[in-house]
Amino acid sequence: MEKWLAYYEETIHEDKEEIRDIAETAAAVIRERFNIPIEGHELTTVCFIKIFETFLKKLVSLEDQYDSFEINLANRLLIGFTNNLDQDNEKAGNFMVYMKHLHESIKTENQDDPTVTNIERIVQWNAENIIENPSLIRSMTIDAVKALKDVDIQLANNEIIMPIFIIFYESIINYIKIRRREKDEFELSVNLIWFEAICREGEEDGKDEFTLIPSIASKLLLKNDSKANREDD
Repeated sequence: MEKWLAYYEETIHEDKEEIRDIAETAAAVIRERFNIPIEGHELTTVCFIKIFETFLKKLVSLEDQYDSFEINLANRLLIGFTNNLDQDNEKAGNFMVYMKHLHESIKTENQDDPTVTNIERIVQWNAENIIENPSLIRSMTIDAVKALKDVDIQLANNEIIMPIFIIFYESIINYIKIRRREKDEFELSVNLIWFEAICREGEEDGKDEFTLIPSIASKLLLKNDSKANREDD
């Protein structure tokens, strides 16, 4: 069995049908926009999960430099942390990660120009959407390529990391928004291992409200990495 498939089966235990639908949609968009031959919902899901794990670990690595820090991911998702740790408290539980959905739209590349190559479209997508902390995000994407290699997923370069991640994330948001309305429910959520994505009907105007809650798994990952970092010091 491929390493990435074994990882998928070991990791995905909740909301399997929902994750399958989300991943299949994301894979189709990735193929259409960039002609990236990413096949199967399992492979696509593992790409997203491993990339996000890398981003979380990058946050922990910044703990010693900042009391708080946040990263804007293509104006679609904000991830950050606050650290209230003091000299009298040796517990890592005060390192808190948070996530926030951003309502901006990503800029799309010109797909109608036959002279533009796939890699040029990917580079253009990054240039137009990665505005804040470009050097940091580039470092994160390089780390993500290495993390994916650990589960036998080979990507040509790091430029494709953010488009894959954001397209999958947008598929999550679109899925829970559409499914909540179809079911005519006040709230609908899906568990994506590192976080739970929730769509609620706004109490005042009825508009969709999105909440992202870090999971126990992500808190444990951050706690263990944070503790390890301090022990190394």
